[in-house]
Amino acid sequence: MIDLPVTDMNDFRRLCREQGPFSPDENERVFQTIYAPGPRRALRLPLARYGLGQARVLDVGCDYGQGLIHFGPGSLGVEVHAAAADFAQTIGLPVVRGDLLDRGIADQIPAETFDAVWCYAVLEHLSAPHTALMFLRSRLKNGGQLLLGLPMMPLSRVFEPYARLISRLVHGRTMPMSYTSADHVGAFTPKTVRFMVERAGFEVTGQAAMVSARPLVNRAYNLLAGPARDVVVTVARKRPDWHYPPGSTRTLTADGWGFKTDYTAPPT
Repeated sequence: MIDLPVTDMNDFRRLCREQGPFSPDENERVFQTIYAPGPRRALRLPLARYGLGQARVLDVGCDYGQGLIHFGPGSLGVEVHAAAADFAQTIGLPVVRGDLLDRGIADQIPAETFDAVWCYAVLEHLSAPHTALMFLRSRLKNGGQLLLGLPMMPLSRVFEPYARLISRLVHGRTMPMSYTSADHVGAFTPKTVRFMVERAGFEVTGQAAMVSARPLVNRAYNLLAGPARDVVVTVARKRPDWHYPPGSTRTLTADGWGFKTDYTAPPT
C-alpha cells in the first residue's frame, strides 16, 4: 500500500508504469493525464487552508485517486466506477470500490475515524443525499470537517450567459452549466445546501467557489461571479451534540439514521 501523502512524483510515476494494469505506455499516459497535473483547481485552496495534506481524509468520489495522493496518512478513497477504482487499487492506493449508498460499504469505512471528508461533484448524482450525508457524518470524528462541492442552479436563467462567460474566463473554454448535466438528479442553491448540511448534523462555517490556491484571487472571483458561480464548496463542522429536532420521525444510528420505532404522531 502506498504511503500518503505522495511526496516523490518520480517514484510514483515509476510505480504507475510498472504496476499499473495496462502496458507501460498506457500506464504512462494515465499518469500524465490523471496524476501529473496535480490536485484539481478546487482542491488547491482547501489543501492549504484546512491542512488536508496532514489530515486523515475520506475522499468520496476519488476517481483514480488524483486527489487522494495529496491527503495525509490513513486517508481513504471511495469510487463507484470500476476502471478508476481498479487502477488505483492496482498501484496500491487505499481505495474502496462501491456505491456510497450501498450499506455493504459501511464495514470497509471505519466509523468516527476521519478528520475531514472531501466530497466534490458527487451528491448531485445520488438519489438520497441526506442518507449519504448522515453516513459521512458517522465516519467523521467529532468536530471533523465536511468539504462538500456541488453545482449551483442560478437564481434566474438571466444569469446563465454571465455564468458561461465566467466559466470561460476561469476554465479557458466555455463549459455547459454544470447543473444541467444529464447524469445529475439533484440541483442546489447555496441556501438549500446550507439547510441540507445543517439538517444532517453539521455547522456551516463557509460557502465559496474555490478556483485558485491564492486567497485573494478566490475572494475576487466570488465577489465578481456572485450568483453565477457554477460550483460552490460548503465547509461544515460535525456537531457532536446534534440530534434531529423534537418531533422528528428520525433518529441517529451508528451508520447514519433510521426511523424511530416508538414514534407517535402528534394529535391533529
